[in-house]
Amino acid sequence: MSDTDSEVERTNWLDEYMYLLREAETPKRFIYWSGLATISAVIKDQVWLPKRLYQLYPNIFVMMIGKSGLKKSFAVSKAKELVTAVNGTRVISGQNSIQGIITELGTHKTDEKTGAIQKDSHCFIAAEEFGDLIIEDPTAFLTLTNLYDRHYHQEWTRTLKNSPKQKLTNVNITLLGASSPSYFKRAVPDIHITGGFLARFLVLYEDKKSRLNPLVRPLTDEEKETIYSPEKLIPHLKTIQKLKGPFTWEDNESLTFFENWYYNFYDLERSDDTGYEDRINDHILKVAMLLALSEPEPELVLKERHIEKAIEHTIALIPNIHRATMGIGKSQLAQAMQLVLK
Repeated sequence: MSDTDSEVERTNWLDEYMYLLREAETPKRFIYWSGLATISAVIKDQVWLPKRLYQLYPNIFVMMIGKSGLKKSFAVSKAKELVTAVNGTRVISGQNSIQGIITELGTHKTDEKTGAIQKDSHCFIAAEEFGDLIIEDPTAFLTLTNLYDRHYHQEWTRTLKNSPKQKLTNVNITLLGASSPSYFKRAVPDIHITGGFLARFLVLYEDKKSRLNPLVRPLTDEEKETIYSPEKLIPHLKTIQKLKGPFTWEDNESLTFFENWYYNFYDLERSDDTGYEDRINDHILKVAMLLALSEPEPELVLKERHIEKAIEHTIALIPNIHRATMGIGKSQLAQAMQLVLK
């Protein structure tokens, strides 16, 4: 959205989310993807896209990378606030060990308002500083990599020496993290950059604020009607929270549109050590499902415009993966190359 935000047509929940937060200095792409992560966390594994050999669920991992002062935490905090208010998904934030996260996922929760017992292992991980989220543990990244793939884990077990057996059911994790470039590289070992962990992330990289706004002037009565408050966004989230079942394609044209993109994209020789481009087809379908859920009257139907927009969003992130991983390795040559590339 531009500085003429008030003139932008708002056609769906994401548009409204962006509009209500239009005065934030946080990069707009960070805010937009925090909105997608919010929808992902609310819907959990209640919807999916059948893919012949497996079911694809719309859980996403989003990583916002930018220098200190870009107000990345603001985007994380808004998503966390909304998911908490909707009430139906565990929210995990602050400093944790991977063992603590697994224990939390394996614990049955009783909703204080409804009395319903939450048995499934669903959660939204909100990491305002990703480097502080996971207390140093060599197994943490491999475990998160495995747990990302919901379609592989109807049931997940872990047995450690001198510890009780841990069992998770219907694992579904959405993660929204933020980090500075230096913290991110320190937090994520090189082996996990190229070993599949980063491939599961939608990486955003920004280096300047979206606008300058001291935010000190009192709001007029008119402005109060068009500024952010959770109550304006929660009703739609509670509507999609009730949806369950498989996505279908609107028509053969929309399905063929995706297939044509798929063959054209993968027909070219690709060079990507992280694996993001190899997985981008599933990223596109996940994002397309979230875009469909953002519609004013959401239904479990994938349309060509959802696919087209999802392709646009995910392809745009390819340079960010390479930018975030420049100079992988500890050698002096790698460090020198990083400076040259920058």
